Amino acid sequence: MKNEFTKIRRRHSLINLIGVFLLIIAGILIALLFFLNSPQLQDWYQIYQDRLLQLEDYVLNLSNVELILLAVLFLYALKSVVPFFPISMMCFITGAVLPMYMSFGINIVGLVLLISIKYWWGRRLGGGQVQRLLKLQPDIRSFLERESKSKPWLLFFFRLMPSFPVSPVSQIYGAMSF
Repeated sequence: MKNEFTKIRRRHSLINLIGVFLLIIAGILIALLFFLNSPQLQDWYQIYQDRLLQLEDYVLNLSNVELILLAVLFLYALKSVVPFFPISMMCFITGAVLPMYMSFGINIVGLVLLISIKYWWGRRLGGGQVQRLLKLQPDIRSFLERESKSKPWLLFFFRLMPSFPVSPVSQIYGAMSF
């Protein structure tokens, strides 16, 4: 009987907490609606839209495609050393700036460049943080270090899995001399 009473009390407390949370969100949304109607914010948004249109016109009127290709490849090489933006963003930027057939090819070349640099880095300098994490997981490390014919297939499947980032996988394979 007492146990049932505490369950009901907890349920009521949870419902009250959710209700308060929803009221706070409603208040924030109402304040946001009033804020969005301010002329200063609308002017700022219009300036932002104009700048984006200017940037779009500039990109559409670029004439030196070779310079764009070199810049994209440089960004891929820079990404292998300093991971400050995702690969999907690189693919999106390339697709926005170049025609589809060119962006597909340059993204493939860029990914090969990224993987090669990270592999070389792992071969020369070791696995870094990934190597330290593998020391904590001896089962995974022994699985990766086993001498077998499945190493190329293992690499292929790690490349296909979206949860494994490309750069650390390449670096760890370089460190393990695969």
